[in-house]
Order: sequence, then C-alpha cells, then structure tokens
Amino acid sequence: MNPTMHVVMKHPGIQPRLAVVSHVLPPSWSGQAVMLYRQLRDWASDEYCLISTTNYDGDSASPLVAWGTATKRLAGVFHVLPRERFSTGSRWIRGRVPNYLFKVAATLPRLFQRARHIEALLRKERCTDVLACTGDLIDPPASFLAASRVGIDFSLYIFDDYLYQWAFPFERNFARFWERIFIRKARHIIVPNEFVQKEYTRRYGVKTSLIHNPCESCGFDERPTHPWPARDGAISIVYTGAIYSAHYDAFRNLLTAIDRLEQPGVRLHLFTASPRDLLEKVGIVGPIVYEGHVPNERVREVQATADILFLPLAFESNIPEVIRTSAPGKIGEYLAAGRPVLVHAPEDSFVSWYFRHHRCGLVVDRPDPQLLADAIYTICTDESLRRVMVTNAQERCAQDFDERVAAAKFRRVFLPV
Repeated sequence: MNPTMHVVMKHPGIQPRLAVVSHVLPPSWSGQAVMLYRQLRDWASDEYCLISTTNYDGDSASPLVAWGTATKRLAGVFHVLPRERFSTGSRWIRGRVPNYLFKVAATLPRLFQRARHIEALLRKERCTDVLACTGDLIDPPASFLAASRVGIDFSLYIFDDYLYQWAFPFERNFARFWERIFIRKARHIIVPNEFVQKEYTRRYGVKTSLIHNPCESCGFDERPTHPWPARDGAISIVYTGAIYSAHYDAFRNLLTAIDRLEQPGVRLHLFTASPRDLLEKVGIVGPIVYEGHVPNERVREVQATADILFLPLAFESNIPEVIRTSAPGKIGEYLAAGRPVLVHAPEDSFVSWYFRHHRCGLVVDRPDPQLLADAIYTICTDESLRRVMVTNAQERCAQDFDERVAAAKFRRVFLPV
C-alpha cells in the first residue's frame, strides 16, 4: 500500500482529524509552542484539536502563562487534561520503600490515567491520527497507548531527544523503556534537524521526516536595511528567547569576553521572559541591558537592528546529548535578520556544525572567553566577513527554514493530497 494513501484508505469516508498533544501550546512563549503555531495556523479548525496538561485560560491558568505569550491562539478546539490522581501511601510506607520503586509507583498510575483521558478525547473528537510532542515524560507513551486503544495512527514530533532530555536515572530509564516500544510503532516521526535524524536512524533504524523549525520572515525583498552598527559608538549583542540551564555557562563566557574587550559601548541586550533575579543567581551578571519579553510581532524588528545576534548553547550541562542535537527555534529568525550571528556552542553540536558548514555565522566552539572576545572584535572590524555571513545566512533561511515550505511538508504528512 502506498504510504501517502494510508489515512484515506484506512478511514474511508471519514474526514482526517489530527490530535496534537503537547505540554506547551500557543500562545505560550516557548519555542516549541511557536513552531506548532506556525505549522498549524493555516489549518481549518475542524482538521485538528489540541490537547495539553497546561491551561492557558482564566484564573486556573498555569503560572507559566504569566511569563508571556508569543503568538495568537490557534483556531482548533483546545482540551486541558485533568490532573492525574494517585496515592503513594503513607509516609511510613514511603520511608521504607526504595526511592526508585516509589517513583515507579507514582509514575505508572499517572501514565495510564493520562492515556485514558487522551483516549476519551480522541473518541470524542473523532480523531484519525494523534501527534505527540516531546518535552513531557508522559505525553508520548500515554498518547501511544491511547492511539492503540482507539485504533488510530500514532506519530511523534521530536523537538528534543526524548531519551536524553531526562537527566535523572529513573526518568531516563522510563523514557528508554517506552521509546523502544512506541518509536517503532510510530506512523510518522518528525525531526527538526539532521543530527536528530541521524541519531534516531542510528538508534532504531527508523525513517524520519526532516522539517526544520519554520521561520516566518525568510522573505527579504521588502526588508529595510539598517546601518551597521545601528548606533554610533555602541555595539549591541542581542539575544532573544528563553534562558535556562542549556545556556548558562555560554552567557557567562560572553560577559567575561565583553569585559576583556574593555570597550564601554559593547553591551549584551537580553530580550527574554526569564526573570532577572534567576539569571543573576546563576552568574549571568555584567554589562547587560535587560529589555524584557518582546512580543512575537516585534522580534523581527529587534533582531534586524542588532549589531550581533548571539546564539549560545551550554558547554557544561547534565544533558550533553540534547545540546548536541538541539535546534533552537530562533535559528531561522537569526538567519533571516540580515545581521551577523555569533555562535557559542560545543564543537559537536548541530548548531556549530550548521553555521560553520554553511559559513553563515562566526562560530566559537570552545568555552574560551578570549576566543569570544576575538570573535566579537573580528565581526566589528571585518566588513567583508559580515557581508559574506549575512548573504549566506539569508540563502540558508530560504533553503531550509522558509515557513511556507515547512508548513506544506508538515501538512502533507497527515493530510496527503
């Protein structure tokens, strides 16, 4: 049977309807939510529904929502999964049960309850496919179990490596056990970059669909040009997006590098919802301008007026495998911005490979502040290098990250024509 005819032939006379299960969804500030918004916003509301453990409405909304929104809401029906109820016994029992067994006893009931809740929604919405997204330990296996009980296709969207994004032994072993089961049963596996694709092919021998994280601003014909530097006497190094443990030491290296330049006009501008006090606690202090969260409609303007766009990933992390295969959603935006990109990430990471291979940014792949200082100086003094990097970057954006191309690929996976 032709795989592209699978949905139509399996469900004759039934309108294809996709359920998307993700712990974050639009309008969240999360990069994963933004990518889902760009993939789904042109779908008709009756072609899909959304399922999440995070509530975005009213007084019961998750505290995460307070960090801000990045997009509009999608038109599809949105369902909030109820909190799972389970008992772990008395404190006396807990104190006498090994911690690993206690976690098993606490997690398995949650898994099966969530699977039942998802199953009920799949039946209610008459879904023909379910797409589980990574980022939550329980969502993928629960979605797989629910799809199996309903008798519909299960697919997986790998934003980050499902196995290695869990640093603690129990969570990683849980993920390893279930991944071995559902990955080979998945109808479709969507990956955001070549490194994740190679990893899952090596690990399980499965075929995947490569769809780079879409960028909505890859068209350059109407883009205004801005002088470089944007302001005389100042160099703005700009970062846009969330900051967490996958970035911390890279930012500390950058701030040390700026101090070594001894140029008072060089500043790091942070456009982020991440709280300032949290960043200061992890040592991200120095010549910083805290700009706060910027709405999605203004991100393009902010990036297009930066003198240098900073793209960091941590060198010291408890999830090095995830760092290696990570594809930040902002890559396409940075490529499209028309400004030089400074990458500071490990040598074996996808990010360093991509920018080095395509010569679309300056890469510092060792945790050395002096090398970063030298790179900043080179960008500031070498106009021809800036021009080459920007030209290459815009070409790569159009080639790999154009939103229209990515959205069309995504749609064809589930709604073949």
